[in-house]
Amino acid sequence: MARQPQFVCEGIVDPKSPAPNMPDPDDIFSSGEIPWPDARPLNVYAFDPSMGKFVGNYMTALVRYEKLEAGPVGERFAVIDYDGATRTYYAPVDLDDPKLLILISTVLITCFGTLRMSPSQQQQQPQTTVRITSDLVVLSVSVRDRAGNLVPDLRREQFRLLDDGVEQEIKVFTEESLPLSLVILVDNDVNGNAGMQLVQSLRALMGGVGLQDEATVCRFDMLFYPGNGFTSNIDKLMAELKSTQAEITPTPTYVPEPVVCGNSTTGSPCIPAPTYSGSRPSKALDDAVYSAANLLEHAGADRRKIILVISDGANEPKLNKHDFESVREKLLFDNISVFSLAVGSNTTKRKYSRLENYSRISGGDIYYASKSRTMEQFYARITEQARHEYTLAYVPAGTELDSNYHRIELHVSGNGLTAQTREGYYKNRPAETPKE
Repeated sequence: MARQPQFVCEGIVDPKSPAPNMPDPDDIFSSGEIPWPDARPLNVYAFDPSMGKFVGNYMTALVRYEKLEAGPVGERFAVIDYDGATRTYYAPVDLDDPKLLILISTVLITCFGTLRMSPSQQQQQPQTTVRITSDLVVLSVSVRDRAGNLVPDLRREQFRLLDDGVEQEIKVFTEESLPLSLVILVDNDVNGNAGMQLVQSLRALMGGVGLQDEATVCRFDMLFYPGNGFTSNIDKLMAELKSTQAEITPTPTYVPEPVVCGNSTTGSPCIPAPTYSGSRPSKALDDAVYSAANLLEHAGADRRKIILVISDGANEPKLNKHDFESVREKLLFDNISVFSLAVGSNTTKRKYSRLENYSRISGGDIYYASKSRTMEQFYARITEQARHEYTLAYVPAGTELDSNYHRIELHVSGNGLTAQTREGYYKNRPAETPKE
């Protein structure tokens, strides 16, 4: 299980370097000539011990002043002085050092006029003002050899990362296992023997869910059925899987009405329904993946966000509110990986092209199975792959600042090795455009 992030606060100046010709600070403060400040600015950086020292995601906070001891050192919360130019860490900063507080007071008085506010002003002002900058791009990476086997124990130096063709410095590199936020998305309409094999295999899904994972079971056909929400309770998940098994049963011949109305994520679409002789309409796979991604949108940053699609890959574009491109944008912006278990014969893989494309662009993977025993073996393999991928992270440098979408290239050195990750990322959430 990944350790929770720690936080490191950076001192603003080195108290050992006072401004020249400055009076003794203790005399100034004790005489009341300059008041003790009401607030102090701090830079706060996210820090994960498993990933080594990293200064990237940060926020600047204006916090209420209070007396503090120097340091502390070796605790979960430490105050340090860091020189970004030389990448040098200095001794802990004493935030109550008068020399430091004079400089802070000068900066704040210059910027804000005065630090002293009336009681009514203080009530109107929040105690903490925070500005957050998040430029860190995080990648989950799988590496395979020529035989298709996953390759562990690689080093940071073996990876070469490009953002829009510009090589980047990999700031974070780890092979540590991370817990999953997992949406199990089950095709509700796999007919024939393949459907029966799928139903039988679902009992084995619990073998791929770890104690630290959270999961939810959803179904889809031309509609999306969101399930009961995320849980880490094994008994609840088992009950959901049994319920799902009961729902996936052979259905009578479908005779469509001339027109059905609604939204395919919550009801039937308002379009003429296509007619299929002797069968039901096809499925809204694009909408199902999009709806599953919505469930993962606010999953914790310390988890890998995974959609496991178990389907025969059939998809009817006319039944979808969202097209492939809008689903792609959502997956890339929210850093969600799609792993697919393609159910049925793989002699004609063209029918699985949608599943293959979602897995490829998001940095996931696809497996093929027609028998329940093979499916059962793959469930645990898929979740273990997702859980144990390499994690690489970087802060983009030298790229086009105005571009919202950035293309990622990742290369790995080694005989016959290939690396797979998401194909790019969006700096800002893409605007939703209605499907024409």
